[in-house]
Amino acid sequence: VRRNRIKRIAREAFRQRRTELPPVDIIILARGGAGDVEAEALRREIDHLLDRIR
Repeated sequence: VRRNRIKRIAREAFRQRRTELPPVDIIILARGGAGDVEAEALRREIDHLLDRIR
C-alpha cells in the first residue's frame, strides 16, 4: 500500500510538470521510511528534485 502511494504521488508530480522537464529518463528510488512520510512532504521533496533536473 505504501509503495503504491509513493508511486502515485511521483507519477502525478511528473505528469503535472513533464512539459518543463528535459527529455531524460527519470528513476525514483524510495529509501527506507519513505512510506511513513506525509503525502504533502513527499510531494514537496519530489517537486524539489524535479526542479533540480529542470
